[in-house]
Amino acid sequence: MSNENELQVLLRAAKRIPWSVARPLLDQCNINQSTGWVPTIAKLSSWSSTEKRFQDALQKFKSIFMEHILVGEKMIMWFTLPKPEIKNFATALSALSGRITKTYSGAYPLPVSDEILTKINGNEQELTKVEEDEKFVTVVFCSKRTIRQRENIPQDRFDSDPSFDWIREYQQVIGYKRIEFQSYDIVVLNKETGLLEFRIDVPDGLLKEDIANCKNLLAQKLRDELLPNIDISNVLRESGVNFFPAVDRIYNAKREGSVFELYFTAVTGSNNFGKMRSKEKDLRKESFHKAGADKVGISPYRIGIVWKSLGRIFHPELHLPGSIKLFSGPKIQSLDVAFIRNCTGLGDYLMVSSRLLKYL
Repeated sequence: MSNENELQVLLRAAKRIPWSVARPLLDQCNINQSTGWVPTIAKLSSWSSTEKRFQDALQKFKSIFMEHILVGEKMIMWFTLPKPEIKNFATALSALSGRITKTYSGAYPLPVSDEILTKINGNEQELTKVEEDEKFVTVVFCSKRTIRQRENIPQDRFDSDPSFDWIREYQQVIGYKRIEFQSYDIVVLNKETGLLEFRIDVPDGLLKEDIANCKNLLAQKLRDELLPNIDISNVLRESGVNFFPAVDRIYNAKREGSVFELYFTAVTGSNNFGKMRSKEKDLRKESFHKAGADKVGISPYRIGIVWKSLGRIFHPELHLPGSIKLFSGPKIQSLDVAFIRNCTGLGDYLMVSSRLLKYL
């Protein structure tokens, strides 16, 4: 909104961060919270840009936001490049700095305004930023996507229209609003190990069809437009990391995090699902689940696990979204995506990704 100060604009952009994750981050910036993003942002209207607290909070939260867009709420794909390909890939990715487009880069790391976003046609991933240091090449792509937001609709909104009298028969009216947002998809190459990462933006509410399509769109963008001299399709096909073995291994590593969600088959032929009401509790230690698993034996194929940290009200999560179909056929099929959520910054992301890597 045009009458908002710079700090309010920044926090409005940061609504991509889950509120439970954002609260301690706002504490770090000495920003008092209300019950959610909207009232918290409204409170800041009384802050003056000439105040020291304003400038301090602005600089601190801008750094937090810049980290979050790189690692927060991501669907990941990993590829282990052959050693002969690492240098070629690094050189090609670094050279993309000369092909950055203007659509999103002018405002980066902040998103473009709502007015500009509305005028952008389609959901093409635009090359926005390229950064390189001794160890990594990082490439940022931005695009327009849509999330679906669930809202309660006040019934008195329909009072003036008699044709909606029937709505009073219901205790609650629910609506779903489609909201456009700017996504940040990241490609990171570790020049020492050859690990190539796709980190694809998947905030809560992202439409399923977008989740399914965006990983293919990113690979297609690299193949067709940006890296035409590299056989990227073959490299990605041959070097993709299969996350599926980690499902069973993490489940059986009893001291590794807390499993709050599990899909599994039993040797009796049944297909089962278990979920803890509190993510603080470990399903592996729950009496009913433990007794059944110990007696008949199970084969997990989908898992959600959280790593608890002392003094924090939220915790980084890893989701391995396997399907029972992965057990079908002559050999175990591949799971090429994982989800890392609830990270405050790079430290959380690296911790979760290192735990995942341990069990592959």
